[in-house]
Amino acid sequence: MTEDRNNSNKICGSSDEKFHLPDDDTLEEQVDLFKAIADPTRLSILYLLEGHELCTQRIQTELDKSQPTISHHLKILKKAKLIKSTKKGVWIYYKLRNPKFIETLKNIQKNKR
Repeated sequence: MTEDRNNSNKICGSSDEKFHLPDDDTLEEQVDLFKAIADPTRLSILYLLEGHELCTQRIQTELDKSQPTISHHLKILKKAKLIKSTKKGVWIYYKLRNPKFIETLKNIQKNKR
C-alpha cells in the first residue's frame, strides 16, 4: 500500500507541494474582468478605444446603439477597471486603462490557432 501511495504522489504531486493561488478578492476581480469582456458590444467598445479617446456619442455612432445602451456597457467596463473617463466640458471621454489590453487579446487569439 505504501508503494501505491508513493506512485500516487508521483502522478498527482506531493502533498507537500505548495500552490500559489490568488486571494479571493483577486479572483473576484478577474471574474468581473472576464464577465465584462464576454459581451460583443463591450468588446467592440474596447477595440474602438484602442489608441483612441472617444466620447459616448462617438462610440454610440460607431456601434449604432442607443445612448442608454452604450452608457450601460461603459459603466460595466469602468467597474471592471478596463476603461477610465475624463470630463471635458459637457463631454465625457473614455480610454483604455491599459493601452496594451487589446494587443493581449489579439495575442491570445493568435496562440489559440
